Amino acid sequence: MLNKFIHSQSSRLAATCHGVASNADCQETRSVRFSLAIEIGQFGSLDEAIQQSVAYVREQRFEQQCDGEQFVAMALHVDVRDEQEALVLRGIVLGQGMDWCMPARTRKEARSISMQIEQLSEEYVRQDFLVERVTAQRLGSDPAERITERLAYLEGSLVSPAWRDSVTRALRQHLRQQPIRS
Repeated sequence: MLNKFIHSQSSRLAATCHGVASNADCQETRSVRFSLAIEIGQFGSLDEAIQQSVAYVREQRFEQQCDGEQFVAMALHVDVRDEQEALVLRGIVLGQGMDWCMPARTRKEARSISMQIEQLSEEYVRQDFLVERVTAQRLGSDPAERITERLAYLEGSLVSPAWRDSVTRALRQHLRQQPIRS
C-alpha cells in the first residue's frame, strides 16, 4: 500500500508519442515507413500527463514536429512511463482523440492478456510472411497491421501493478470531465 501511495504522489512521469513516418520527397522510399518516438514531456502527476498527452494529440503536434515539408507522419499511441520505465498508461490515437487502455484489474486478467499477446504475436509472424505488402495496401486491408494495432491495445492493459489503481481512478476522473459530443 505504501508503495502505491509513493507512486501516486512523487514520481516523475514521461509521456512519449509513438508513430510512423515516411519520406514524402524520396520516390524510392516513399512507401517505406519507419517508427518514430517523440517525447511529449515530463510530468509530476498522472492527471497532468493525461491532459498534456490529449492536448498534444488533439493539436496534431506529432505530425507537425516531423517536418511536414519532408515527412508524412501519423501518431499511433502515447505511452506514459515512470522513472523506472514501467508502463503506467497507454492511449491509442484515434484521429485527434485518444482511446485510453484500461489496466488489467487482476493477475489472472493480466495472464490472460499475456497469453493473447503471445498468440497474436505468432499470428503476426505468419501473416507478415503470407501477405504481400503491395497487395495489402492496394486492398486497403493488411491483416498484419490490424494485428499490430490489437497488440498495441492489449500491451497497453499490462501496466505496472503498482500503478493499476491510480491509473483506473485517473482515467475515470478524466472521462467524467470530458464533454459529451453529439
